[in-house]
Amino acid sequence: MLNTPTGLPISFSPRRLGHANILVRNLEESLTFYNRVCGLEIVMREPPIGAGFLTNGNTHHDIGLIQVTDKALIGADGHQIASAGQASKPRLNHLGWEMESEFDLVEAYRRAVAAGFPIHRTVRHKTSHSVYIFDPEGNSHEFYADIIQNWRDHTPEVTNIVSGNWTPGENLPSRVPKYVPHPEIRRVEGALIHPLRITHAAVIVRDLGSMRAFFAEVAGLREIYRADDVGVAAFASRHVQYPVTVALFALEGRAGARRGLHHAAFQVADENDLVASERRVAQAGIEVVRSVDNAHKRSFFVRDPNGILLEFYCARAREVTFDAIVRDSEAAFLI
Repeated sequence: MLNTPTGLPISFSPRRLGHANILVRNLEESLTFYNRVCGLEIVMREPPIGAGFLTNGNTHHDIGLIQVTDKALIGADGHQIASAGQASKPRLNHLGWEMESEFDLVEAYRRAVAAGFPIHRTVRHKTSHSVYIFDPEGNSHEFYADIIQNWRDHTPEVTNIVSGNWTPGENLPSRVPKYVPHPEIRRVEGALIHPLRITHAAVIVRDLGSMRAFFAEVAGLREIYRADDVGVAAFASRHVQYPVTVALFALEGRAGARRGLHHAAFQVADENDLVASERRVAQAGIEVVRSVDNAHKRSFFVRDPNGILLEFYCARAREVTFDAIVRDSEAAFLI
């Protein structure tokens, strides 16, 4: 159990993993990599905080990038996005979890407050409302709900400041889902890879017990696999494209592993496209740090300019055993 002052249930219960937000050394270099190599469309820049956002239509962004800085990042209305030093080195900034509706987001926020769980900040974005919290190991998680039906109509290529203050429940929250259930997936012509969407992530943790409790009781994901003897737990959200949404691996006993995000994974349409993508990446002189070719999946791994590990994959079987997934994930630690 996760210790909260009251012990009351929280359970945000998001429908899926929507994006990863990453702190990067050089914003323009990283934007170019995620656009020209990873095949994501640049949809918005936010110069005052050194940020850029990319997608291929799956949602308003699959990847968010923020230039590292020792300074505090301040949004609209004096809203503090990051304190001085908080964004000072390349790493995962947060994982973004898409909620079913603003009503579900506000109700989960109220449950968290009632349970005494600390809320880091609540935010009004141009296209969504968000609640940010930290897990027991300091990883940040954004639970967000879209507040407009078509985000492309409200996402200029360059904008001033997007994030500002929001008070959950100040106005009657909508029960109507505003995400696009069948989005238009766009292909970045000339890119080396053509992913459909981000689907899951692997995280290295120091204390598997407390992190399991967080994802089950606070995040509200369903635990679908657990192997205490090898220090592994896997969770699924309600809407999945891959059996696992987040996999946790205990740091202890994994030589060379570092706590935090191990890799983020992107689905590719089919195996032919994946194989062609891997070939183009190698021909471009970009290192393919590992390839996977087994009964349930084909994939390859590359690193972004900041050393962040990315997996691009195509599932081969509808029914995949979790033992197979874990064995495959374990092998990734040889990278």
